[in-house]
Amino acid sequence: MSAPEKPTATVVHVLNGLAFGGNEALCLQLVRHAPPHARHVILNLNPSNQDMRSLFEDAGATLVSAAYRRKQRLRSVRQWLYFFRQQRPDAVIIYPFGLHLWVGLAAQLAGISVIVARAGNPVPDDAAARRKWRMLLWASCRLNIPIQSCSQAVHQSLAQLGKLPNGSGAIPNGCDVDAIAR
Repeated sequence: MSAPEKPTATVVHVLNGLAFGGNEALCLQLVRHAPPHARHVILNLNPSNQDMRSLFEDAGATLVSAAYRRKQRLRSVRQWLYFFRQQRPDAVIIYPFGLHLWVGLAAQLAGISVIVARAGNPVPDDAAARRKWRMLLWASCRLNIPIQSCSQAVHQSLAQLGKLPNGSGAIPNGCDVDAIAR
């Protein structure tokens, strides 16, 4: 008698295009090194950029395009809401910081309980950009979307700007030697 198969966990990764960049590289590594019972769906918000498409397909991910148009935000939110209701993922990882609020809202409206955003850059230096990022943090707290920073330095820059959502933290990387050593 064979052991029963583990249930499949579905993770939706939200990317703003499939260019050769940091978000896409991180996402591809997560897909490639995930447990075998995990199912990965890539929601591409910029279908005109398909540079890494074959790499994601070779890794076993399902690719879905749903273009984001800034002037039609509510239409995009509705489109993503329907997508999340159809897919019923166990978790959503949103890589484009800023857009995570709109995508996260759609996921919450669809009843998804595990939603996380990724921050890949430290807070900008200029005052206007800092105000915008402070508002992004405030809205992330209100929507309860944790932010996982790409390094301790990025996490600290966000923490200095304001309160972070519960569950936020840093993903140790090559820059975070002390965190990796622990």
